[in-house]
Amino acid sequence: MLGVALGYWYSTGPGKLSVWRDCLTSSTFGATSACSISAAAGADIWRLRDQTGNSRAAAERNARIEGVSDRVEFVEADARHLPFLSNSYDVVVSNLTFDNIHGKEQRANALREAVRVLRPGGRIRIVDDRAGRDADVLRAAGCPDVDVRRLDWRMWFGLPGHHLVLVAASKPAAGTL
Repeated sequence: MLGVALGYWYSTGPGKLSVWRDCLTSSTFGATSACSISAAAGADIWRLRDQTGNSRAAAERNARIEGVSDRVEFVEADARHLPFLSNSYDVVVSNLTFDNIHGKEQRANALREAVRVLRPGGRIRIVDDRAGRDADVLRAAGCPDVDVRRLDWRMWFGLPGHHLVLVAASKPAAGTL
């Protein structure tokens, strides 16, 4: 039990952070660090039961720690109905969001919303328990190139072999369809 507890602690803390650091700084993603962003929005319904430590205050604290709080807006919003204009963001990232949305069609609505707010040429990165099951929804929503891969041991969440999945997709640049 101690091993499972330590694995869970690592996966939900340092492991998760190192995986996201890799995802966000990879050459295929195109970002260099949180400091390279000019503006960002964090949308959540902020339910603690969905994710340990999930709160707007925690997100705001993390933005302050990273030195980007002046460039991040936090809004209370459901992923199925985002209050953002279409084609307004270069990047959409999601960590353990879609697995908390029950029902295949409700998850599909949220994925379509993520693509809707993404600018042409923009990128999506989703980490979730079974995110690969919805790759076809992303393709149908306008992201023809979708890559699905199992994450390594850093994201086992305490259970060896319980791999989370990373889904990487891009919306084609304007005029390339």
